[in-house]
Amino acid sequence: MMKSPPSSSTKVLAALCSLAAVLVLSVGTASAAYNVPATVTANTSTPAAGGPITLTAQGFGPGTTVQFSVESTPQALGSAVANSSGVATLTTTLPANLPAGAHTIRAVGTDASGAPLNVTTTITVAAAGATTTTTAAASPTGLAATGSSSAGLVRIGVVIAVLGGLLLLAGKRRTESV
Repeated sequence: MMKSPPSSSTKVLAALCSLAAVLVLSVGTASAAYNVPATVTANTSTPAAGGPITLTAQGFGPGTTVQFSVESTPQALGSAVANSSGVATLTTTLPANLPAGAHTIRAVGTDASGAPLNVTTTITVAAAGATTTTTAAASPTGLAATGSSSAGLVRIGVVIAVLGGLLLLAGKRRTESV
């Protein structure tokens, strides 16, 4: 007994099933997307030269090293590794030779996607030996956007709809040919 060649509807059905399989296999895993603004803050806005300061940078990639510096005459302050929330905290001492006045604190590292990230804030340094006032670090503006991408679910829905339509079409053609 000789087998008949596949009909055109069978070929179309096979091609669409293959396409559906590719779409299903290409669906990535959902991941949370956080919209945390990148900032650097100091525990005080008026530290003294040679005095302690705590710097907190956020919006960096978890596990990345964040380099902190003070500018006018750029001087490294140290580095810290960002935690799982992308926050790096460094407690250090400002250089004693830092002149009184406005200075920029810079935090440099990479964001969660690996792109370079560079954020700054301004402090006003008091003369060495002056008393300082400690303030709480500013809270970030906005709320974190949590959740996941629904693109994968949409793909799965499209695949199911296409397969359902193809099965109906194949069933209808079979009943017509009988």
